[in-house]
Amino acid sequence: MSEPMDILTDSENWETRDTSFHLLPDEVHVWRTFLDVDKESMARFFRSLSENEKERADRMYHEKDRDRFIVSHGVLRALLGCYLGQDPKSILFSESVNHKPILALRPSQKDLTFNMSHSGAIGLYAISSGRAVGIDIEQIRNNVEIEQLATRFFSKNEINALMNLSNAKRLQLFFQFWTRKEAFVKSIGEGLSFPLESCDISSLSSDKLSPVLLEGADRRNFNIYGQDLDPGPGYQAAIAAEGENWSVSCQDFSLNLL
Repeated sequence: MSEPMDILTDSENWETRDTSFHLLPDEVHVWRTFLDVDKESMARFFRSLSENEKERADRMYHEKDRDRFIVSHGVLRALLGCYLGQDPKSILFSESVNHKPILALRPSQKDLTFNMSHSGAIGLYAISSGRAVGIDIEQIRNNVEIEQLATRFFSKNEINALMNLSNAKRLQLFFQFWTRKEAFVKSIGEGLSFPLESCDISSLSSDKLSPVLLEGADRRNFNIYGQDLDPGPGYQAAIAAEGENWSVSCQDFSLNLL
């Protein structure tokens, strides 16, 4: 019987890194940020956004959603600016065939890959070099139709694991499974158009990289490995990336980087 597993990264182990933005080929840097900031920082993030991003923010009905959108996208630009050595506002984005955000290719940018996710008051960012990467965070909440979603998106092994648990443990395991699946499909750039029921992540280990297994007719060789992350109490997160020869370092984003 599967139960929610202890996650790899204790939240106390998130470091604050101010100066080192050098990526080795076998590294994936994961950054955590808290999206509720002071007005001065909010204004600085807003100024760094593109006109399109500003318009998207202004169309949001709820002020908190607008503010968190501004911060999450502003932090992404700030981080990428540090890795690329350029003004965050000057960074240009494009999309993959399946609408995954990527850097508009320039000679200095061609090897840098990234992915972001935010939920509630926390944002997570994965940054790597020449390696497809995906990350997902979810705030654990009770108003989720677990059985309905599991029937539609989970493999038989995952459904059996869920249904053998008490309600409290079932909720945690659901979000553990869900974030693993989201991280996987984001890493391959296919999103929820990918048949999630063919992706079995129930056997992933939380203390080391484990391969994502595909079942049935969709058994393609994506060579994606993943593991869980600990973004903090009340949240669940996971990361997935291409290959098995990589390690994760987790850092907190500091406003001193602005």
